Amino acid sequence: MNFHVPPASAGLANTNQPALSAHPAPGQTLMVHVVDDDEAVSRSLALLLVSFGIAAKTYESAEALLDQIDALEPGCLVIDVRMPGMDGLELHAELQERGCTMPVVIVTGHADVGSVCYGGLGVCWYC
Repeated sequence: MNFHVPPASAGLANTNQPALSAHPAPGQTLMVHVVDDDEAVSRSLALLLVSFGIAAKTYESAEALLDQIDALEPGCLVIDVRMPGMDGLELHAELQERGCTMPVVIVTGHADVGSVCYGGLGVCWYC
């Protein structure tokens, strides 16, 4: 689901940029890709980001993001840990395997420090 970006960033050129990049082409807006199976959570986060002038797009699952991997706008990812099917840590590992250079924020609604501090994925902060 795409969310409206405030007029300050409207009308910017959408030039082609390699998928999975954290760096936009000149004049291109960065996108926050929110991956969470809880629609209320992903929608709320996306609307909060947009209220600060940050473009956001939501995906209901890891698979939904991967289905659109070649069309992702440069930016960053916010990924929930616990999702049906491929979970957030597995998605993060898959993105790394595919050469993703986007920063990733792992979120969870559960006090699951052990899984979030999963070694080897480059996850370096938990709060």
